[in-house]
Amino acid sequence: MNPPPLACQVRDAVDGDAQAIAEVVNRAFTVEEWFVDGDRTTPAEIRRLIAGGQSRFLLAHDGERVIGCVYLEVRADGAGYVGLLAVELAVRG
Repeated sequence: MNPPPLACQVRDAVDGDAQAIAEVVNRAFTVEEWFVDGDRTTPAEIRRLIAGGQSRFLLAHDGERVIGCVYLEVRADGAGYVGLLAVELAVRG
């Protein structure tokens, strides 16, 4: 039996979301523990990325908590970059 679909909304991240985003990213990237020491990112780094001029962080939330995120950036040469794609372990399908 399939679980019921997850109701979520997506919005631009703001500075106040940095802690929650860092926690989701760090939990999602635990698979890197065998070659990365420490956390994947910090709230300070997330705040820096949110404040970037040609970038944005999108986050998915269920009304109560951040359940996923992705970082999008347009680089100086016009190329797009997608990074820090993370989904809370408990809601992965």
